[in-house]
Amino acid sequence: MVGAVAIATISGAIVAYGSVERPYGIIFGCAALLFFVCAAYAIFGRRAVWFNIGFLAFVLAAAEAYYARPGPIVVEWDGDAFSPDDVLGYRPQPGVVRHLETSTTRSSTMSSTTSTGTGSGSPLPPAAGFRVSSSSAAPSRSVKAFRTRFSSLIASASFYPVSIVERRATPQEAPLASAVAEAARGFFEAAPQAAGLSIAVIHAGETRTYHFGTTELGRDRAPDDHTLYAIASITKTVIGSMLARAAVEERLSLDDDIRTYLEGSFPDLEYEGEPIRVAHLVNHVSGLPHTLPDRPEMRHTHPSYGGDPVPWTAYVADALEGYDRSDFLRDLGAVELEFEPGTQFSYSNAAAQVAGLVLEGVYGQPLESLVDSLIARPLGMTDTKFELDADERARLAVGYDEAGRPMPRDLTATGAAGGLMSTAADLARYVRWHLDETDPIVRRSHMSMAGDLRGAGPPLNWLVEESEAGLRRISSDGTVPGYHTRLLLYPELGLGVVVLTNQLDGSIPPLTYELALQVLESLDARAF
Repeated sequence: MVGAVAIATISGAIVAYGSVERPYGIIFGCAALLFFVCAAYAIFGRRAVWFNIGFLAFVLAAAEAYYARPGPIVVEWDGDAFSPDDVLGYRPQPGVVRHLETSTTRSSTMSSTTSTGTGSGSPLPPAAGFRVSSSSAAPSRSVKAFRTRFSSLIASASFYPVSIVERRATPQEAPLASAVAEAARGFFEAAPQAAGLSIAVIHAGETRTYHFGTTELGRDRAPDDHTLYAIASITKTVIGSMLARAAVEERLSLDDDIRTYLEGSFPDLEYEGEPIRVAHLVNHVSGLPHTLPDRPEMRHTHPSYGGDPVPWTAYVADALEGYDRSDFLRDLGAVELEFEPGTQFSYSNAAAQVAGLVLEGVYGQPLESLVDSLIARPLGMTDTKFELDADERARLAVGYDEAGRPMPRDLTATGAAGGLMSTAADLARYVRWHLDETDPIVRRSHMSMAGDLRGAGPPLNWLVEESEAGLRRISSDGTVPGYHTRLLLYPELGLGVVVLTNQLDGSIPPLTYELALQVLESLDARAF
């Protein structure tokens, strides 16, 4: 937003500068520079609107500079014995006098870069028997009409290059757009209570985003590439990716006892001498409770629906009021494991939060800083973060439960278990990274504990299945009150999809899975 305002201000200044009597070459050069800067940002930043802004500024400034030249200089002389060149005493200098012609009315009109008179800067030398004056400063009616039509034409034409940049950055195939629109239509028909929907498709290294519905019920506020959603348990895959990085860098081993990296002593985080290991945290076999604090009302499988007249978020708000890091560590120390870690699947948000604490112990930095420095900034995910400022909160889509009740926007308490917020554009960059298994960090993220990309054990917070065509389907989804997010990847096909919605009830998760498969199958039948 700040950049757009700055560009608009500069563009306005250029146009204003070109509207006065100045050397229009400077104006033209400044406008061209602005255009190339914006065009470069559009291409490398994949923000086509900047190309549009720069091109519009360039053509309008150039047009204004052209029209800002002084009016024609009229030279009149006495008698018919002299030609204009005789009167002037020299030939017009190249680059100064642009046009010279004689009419039957004994006058000559020259378009010049200077303004008026035999003095005050005119390139015309004084001579007896003639006078030099500029024509009226007001353009003729025909010039005004041409200027208006020309400016309108340029303004309209300047929007065309946007499609050029977008075609370079994203696939524009009509069949894909049609398939996405059809899938979205089916989603809203099956879930008419849904508010908004954002979809990103990644194919052959290119990305295309689509948006439907609204960010707030009752208002015409369509989502876009800058709309923020809570991405819930997709956060866990980010934590898993950072643990994979630490393993690749040999900062830790996934077989390490988690207590090696935690603050304080936790003698009970073992079962019959078998400790919880780092890998257990991201494979959901740690034996830790579903959530800490471990209260019955916090254990809903689907936390935002189920017919309870009291929103689940009300229970969560009560349980987490004043609940901080020291409280979490206290409750973690009181946990009594019921089975040997690594032997039973038991989904645990608490385990994901402990994984975040392990990363902090490994790198000696807060989790927020680690996500920014290890994931967000390297991938260009500038809108992916735990905490939002006032402007960013205004871009966060309002989340709704099955009754259409808006859910609280403060989701940071879930931390490493599901506290991140992001956009369709940012998650597309994340998916594009995870499609490249030549990257050792990505490869380790998708690898099972058996050390095989097709092993039986689960990878680091991803689910690996096999399609009917025998290809790996890697996925993750997340739910927090009011939001649902799904990622679906086919590394062998270079194909992925992101689905975000600001609606959560019992019907939404299976619908997003069906939508994702429908879109991917339109690109490659083997994705079914």
